[in-house]
Amino acid sequence: MLTIDHMAAEVDILLPTSGSCGQLLVYESSVSPGRLVAAAHEVQKKNAVSAWRSALSGSAPSVIAYWPRRTASAGSVPNRSSKCRATSRMACARSLLTVTTPVDGTSYGNGAIAVEGTTTNAKSVSVTATYLGKPGTPASSAAPAPRASGQPSQGTTIDVASDGSFEFPPLELTAGRWAITVTATSDQGQTASLTRNVEVAFSGVNLVVTIKGSPAWIKVWVDGKLVGPQSGRVFDPGKTLTFHGTSSVEIRTGSSGATQFTLNGTSLGSLGKSGIPETWLFKPPDPPVKTQRT
Repeated sequence: MLTIDHMAAEVDILLPTSGSCGQLLVYESSVSPGRLVAAAHEVQKKNAVSAWRSALSGSAPSVIAYWPRRTASAGSVPNRSSKCRATSRMACARSLLTVTTPVDGTSYGNGAIAVEGTTTNAKSVSVTATYLGKPGTPASSAAPAPRASGQPSQGTTIDVASDGSFEFPPLELTAGRWAITVTATSDQGQTASLTRNVEVAFSGVNLVVTIKGSPAWIKVWVDGKLVGPQSGRVFDPGKTLTFHGTSSVEIRTGSSGATQFTLNGTSLGSLGKSGIPETWLFKPPDPPVKTQRT
């Protein structure tokens, strides 16, 4: 039984298949689509035995070769030297891209936006975030982009997982309207891109804590109440923690210089020196305040 793995095809392209011991020749015509050419039948008959033998040895090409009718006239059926070789399973297949999150037009109450999806025939994916303007305002090409912590620079890429999925670290974006563009690139350099427009309008306190350079001990109060699971623990460099409060978030760190903060999408960096324990209160729109809480 012949099954088709995907349906993205144009003239002169190969479609991967499974469960097939040969090739299916498909022709298109604006006059009489769907009619097969006698010459193509003859080619398939001649190749039937060799295709069957190749299938037994596991070396059969598993593709659908798609050619325009004008090319498949008698005596000119494309052979293995054509632009898309039948022996190469995905030689000319384009990258297909699906972005599952973010959803276009979504409004976020904080700037930590996950970027996830799947792709076919791609080796890597990249993401960019372009600032379009303040929330609720018309797009303006002249709008300056505010500093956004964690925002990947243009050309930042990650490898695609073996199952075709990808997941970027959450984008930490400031308040405003943003265009998030994901681009998938195949080994042959072919690309597919999708853009999702989102809006970030912060509510309350959204604090991202990143440990960098050396381990740090952390203790946290959200809206004045001690947070149990993440308090009183030592976290290694590279660890990122996110806290959401209605009015305030307070952080006690054993190494102020190794503890970096992003408040409502705006990077504050570290607020002290490495190895020095300090406590900081975050209560926007007021600036961070050092307290004596231990």
